[in-house]
Order: sequence, then C-alpha cells, then structure tokens
Amino acid sequence: MTRTASTTAVILVAALLVPGLGNAGMDGDTVVARAGNVVSATATPRPGHSDVMYRVPSTGMLVTRACVEHTAMTVEIGREERRLSYGARGCTYYDPGFVVAGGETIYCDNGSGLARTCALVGVLEGAAERKGHRVRFYDLN
Repeated sequence: MTRTASTTAVILVAALLVPGLGNAGMDGDTVVARAGNVVSATATPRPGHSDVMYRVPSTGMLVTRACVEHTAMTVEIGREERRLSYGARGCTYYDPGFVVAGGETIYCDNGSGLARTCALVGVLEGAAERKGHRVRFYDLN
C-alpha cells in the first residue's frame, strides 16, 4: 500500500495534537466514534474503482480536510459524486469545515492507473452542544 509522507503526517500529527482522536480505520474499515471526536479515514481503491472511506453517523460530520494522492482521484459524498477534494494531488482544506449530513457515505474514487490512497479528516458533530464546550479547530500543517 502506497502512502504519501504528507498524508501520513496529517494522520500522525492529528493523533498527537488532538485529544480524543477517533480513527475510522485503515482502508475504509469503520469503528464507532463519539460525537465531538476528530476522525480520520483512508481508502486505497484499485485503479478505476471507488471504495467507501467513511459512513457518516446520524449526528453529521464537519470535514476539515480531504486528500488525494493523484490528480485523477477525488473524495466524494454519496453516489452523486459531490466532490470534497479539488485540484491536483494533495489536500483540500475547509475552514472552519464542510458539513456532511448524517447517513451520507464518503467515497474515494481512483481514476489513476495504480492503487493509490485518499485521506479524510473531520469532526463528528453533536458533542459541543450537549456538553457546552466550544469546538476547537487545529491547523495540522
């Protein structure tokens, strides 16, 4: 499995800097994460295919970053192909974030000739309202 240094750095820095980090698993595996947690997900679809990166829980998600390893790849919401990633390889940043409704599925679409990786970082919504805390956003650059 090929990963870029910048993608790995994003995930590692997020894990080190953000308390309560939830990880959606590698290559589309899903684990349960509580609202308010930062989540990360990756997928490495084979050439010409899409793989599920993350299934957004009912509370919704605030996407802060969507990354692709090649210009022929995209991170998309649903089968309608609503794009989260734009431009050449690297990351698209959302400040303060892009809201994805609960129940949506986020995909990595690989139009390149090799198996390559997409990455996603976001915050699950809901905990800030219930606990009375402010949501903090961290620049992971």
